[in-house]
Amino acid sequence: MKSRTARNRLDDTFSSAYAPHSVPGSAPRTRERILNNPLAVCLDRNPFPTLDHLIARTADAGFQRAELFESDERRLWTEPDVAASVVKLMRRHCLVPQHHAPYEGPFDLAAEGSRLREPLEIARILREVLDRAESLGARLITLHCGSCPEHEDRTGALRNVLEGIRSVLAEVERRRVRIALENHTPAIVPRALGDRPEEIRWLLAGLPSDWVGMTVDIGHAHVQGDIDSYLAMPCERVFNVHMHDNNGIQDDHLPPGRGTVQWRTVLSVLASRGYRGPITLEFFGTLQEYRAAIAMIRGVE
Repeated sequence: MKSRTARNRLDDTFSSAYAPHSVPGSAPRTRERILNNPLAVCLDRNPFPTLDHLIARTADAGFQRAELFESDERRLWTEPDVAASVVKLMRRHCLVPQHHAPYEGPFDLAAEGSRLREPLEIARILREVLDRAESLGARLITLHCGSCPEHEDRTGALRNVLEGIRSVLAEVERRRVRIALENHTPAIVPRALGDRPEEIRWLLAGLPSDWVGMTVDIGHAHVQGDIDSYLAMPCERVFNVHMHDNNGIQDDHLPPGRGTVQWRTVLSVLASRGYRGPITLEFFGTLQEYRAAIAMIRGVE
């Protein structure tokens, strides 16, 4: 998930020449390539003249997937005409779609203003999220748990989220869509739910389904000081990894090596634990920085 003030731009630098270079924390390219995971880039806008141009550049940059991000009720990707074009173009360029569900305003899963949502309301939101993802052909949804208003009971908020997800599990399984709960940080959303490992563990324990897991957001975990705890999550429950850097204070979404995340350690742990799901680059950078991050991932031993 990204802040509203710092957006991911696959801008016109996508057409610039790539000059190989290393970034701090990266492994030499001569190392054995163990992390052969599918790579995705998170898109939340189209800076190119046409949608075709955007998706073609995404494929040319070396990605196998694209995570289509909508932060609120606005349909950046899931307007019917746009979604139909996205599906057609993704197939043409052999890209697999992922969906990042909206999480703000009417899509805050746990709260509406100063009150907690009831499980039935949460289920209604989840069904709309499922419909949006289905319109894109996406079988993986990254989902935030919402927020808890001040003076409300955090445990009660989490319980409602659990019950809301549980009530749509049969539909999730029928549609064969995986839901990945993302760890959050109050650096973006005050009183965010799921900003600590024990909350994500509790939710996953209450949702023992092969179709519910988590997105480990390394940048968010770094702000909260919890990278090791999230990397220790059962590997079979990790469906997606968001990769971006920061200095441990703000959720800056920087390219790897521009902050203080120890990427060599993070990627080595993922490799050693046998993680085989997508790694989604969720930072704001140039083509050169995206390709440098890809080279770093592929060079982990």
